[in-house]
Amino acid sequence: MLLSAVYLMVVAAAVLAVGAALTAVPFVVAVDMAERRRFSATRWGGVQLALLVLAALVFLVGWRHGHLLLLGVPAALLCWLTPLVVSLLSTDDGPLGGYQGAHEA
Repeated sequence: MLLSAVYLMVVAAAVLAVGAALTAVPFVVAVDMAERRRFSATRWGGVQLALLVLAALVFLVGWRHGHLLLLGVPAALLCWLTPLVVSLLSTDDGPLGGYQGAHEA
C-alpha cells in the first residue's frame, strides 16, 4: 500500500515536471530572450501564449482520437517554436522582432 502511494506521487511529480517544461519554461525563455535582444517582450509573450493554446488543442485532439504519439510531438514543437525563432533573430532584426516601447524599457 505504501509503495503504491509513493509510486503515485512519483508519477504525479513527473507529469507536473513535464507540464512545466512544456508550458512555463518556454514562455519564460521566449520573453527573456526577447528582452535581451531589446525586442518587444509583450509581443513575443503574446505569440508564445497563442502557440501554447494551439499546442494544447493539438494535444487534446490527439488524446481524444487515440493519436497521442502522432500529435504529441508537433504539440511539443509548437511549445518551443517562439524561443527558437527569437534565438535566430539578432539585435539588428528590430523591424521583425519589434522594438521595445517606452513602457517596456
